[in-house]
Amino acid sequence: MIKNVTEYLDKTVQIFPEKAAFCYEDKAITFRVLREQARRIATAIISRGLFRKPVAVAAIGKLNAVISFVAAAYSGNFYVPIDIEMPKMRLRKILDALNPEMIITDDAAQGGVYELLLQAGASKEKIYFFQDLKNRETDEAALAKAEKRQIDTDLLYVLFTSGSTGIPKGVCVSHRAVIDYTEWYSETFHIDSRTTYGAQTPLFFDMSISELYSTMKQGCTTVYIPKKMFMSPRKLVELLNEKRVNTIFWVPFPLCTIANLGLLEKCPPKYLEKVLFGGEAMPNKQLNIWRRALPNVLYANFFGPTEAANFFAYYIVDRDFEDNEPLPIGTACRNIDILVLNEDGKPVEGREVGEICVRGSCLSHGYYGDMAMTDRAFIQNPLHSDYRDIIYKTGDLGCFNERQELCWNGRKNFQIKHKGYRIELGEIEAAAAAFAEVSACAALYDQKQEKICLAVAPETVELQKLYDYLREELPHYMLPGMIKATAAFSVTANGKTDRQAIMEELFHG
Repeated sequence: MIKNVTEYLDKTVQIFPEKAAFCYEDKAITFRVLREQARRIATAIISRGLFRKPVAVAAIGKLNAVISFVAAAYSGNFYVPIDIEMPKMRLRKILDALNPEMIITDDAAQGGVYELLLQAGASKEKIYFFQDLKNRETDEAALAKAEKRQIDTDLLYVLFTSGSTGIPKGVCVSHRAVIDYTEWYSETFHIDSRTTYGAQTPLFFDMSISELYSTMKQGCTTVYIPKKMFMSPRKLVELLNEKRVNTIFWVPFPLCTIANLGLLEKCPPKYLEKVLFGGEAMPNKQLNIWRRALPNVLYANFFGPTEAANFFAYYIVDRDFEDNEPLPIGTACRNIDILVLNEDGKPVEGREVGEICVRGSCLSHGYYGDMAMTDRAFIQNPLHSDYRDIIYKTGDLGCFNERQELCWNGRKNFQIKHKGYRIELGEIEAAAAAFAEVSACAALYDQKQEKICLAVAPETVELQKLYDYLREELPHYMLPGMIKATAAFSVTANGKTDRQAIMEELFHG
């Protein structure tokens, strides 16, 4: 039984020492170099007397970030990825909440980023440069002592996500949760040393742990794709072929873009064997384009929040769907129990919709420095009071279909009350997405004007025809009061649809 994800690397480096583990643009690090440099940096962290403390990683190159993450784990501390492109005020809030004992950044970032960190409240004494740390001598005795003190419920990382109060939430995830997920994921999807990933998600986004830790466990190769490539879909597909990528795990947006542009026929990704997706709902219209073009590929839908160590449910696409049908979430990953509870805290019956809750070792330890918020989201299992049995209330709504597959019915906070009716904005999106001219859509609610807004792409969509179509698909009270078309949607750094930006740009601009 392993207790630290670094044990994956310790074993793999004995088998594939000189194999490229992680690649970015024209650079690559082997498993041997990854381990050696991580242990040097871990020695430097230990020398500061840190144990079970936050080590922030900010404004650092992809490969150096991976090394820094592994170093934090070797040292018995936990890493916190920081997106340096976030607004200064948000950065300050995160640093205030975290109070990191150490911030690792690149020498190249010494100018503007160094000053930004100081302006956001970081102290000079806690900022360290990667190049200085990696040149330290490895202290094997100190590393062995740190390893002996660690247990599998120690934190591996803290990821900050958006909070409804405007204050970012630091989700605390343990080694045990990531190990459980990695073991199941690698086995279920036959991840092995043949696997070459084309990674899309940023390292401060929880989806990235699928590639990160299965690579260290199985001896894969992960190719991190530069963000700019997703602005040029044809070049993106050409890169997949050039690197012989056979597995991708992306948010739906770039998959939809490739499908909408007809690239799967013009320039097919010929080495792909697995197309995995999660983070938000994948429209079946675009998925069907992928399935027709690449019928022998395995497609799978993943579902779950950061609070449950990435994903807790999955569905391997095994049958045909109409363009306007929703894709099931599916079933629970191994060693995870999913509960769908109604407003009375009882399991739903039949097709009844309830809140999706989850229990198991996948659960995070809650929110860093905020026990009150933790206690609101992580509660005693309402089905009994015999012993402590914590479940996480996801805020997502779901129900079971006739096949007993779990289906997503939107967020509780995507549920609005309009003209006396309770409305799921996701249902409006599903109807709009099935319209032939629509390649992407987002349903929003303007609280001040009490108006349902619908944004669609591309800008050539004939809005009157779309509205007439929606009149046939939706009850009158769900029809949008305003529809606007745009060339493309704004997306967040994680590649998800940026609903707030869309509202500001299209409806409040």
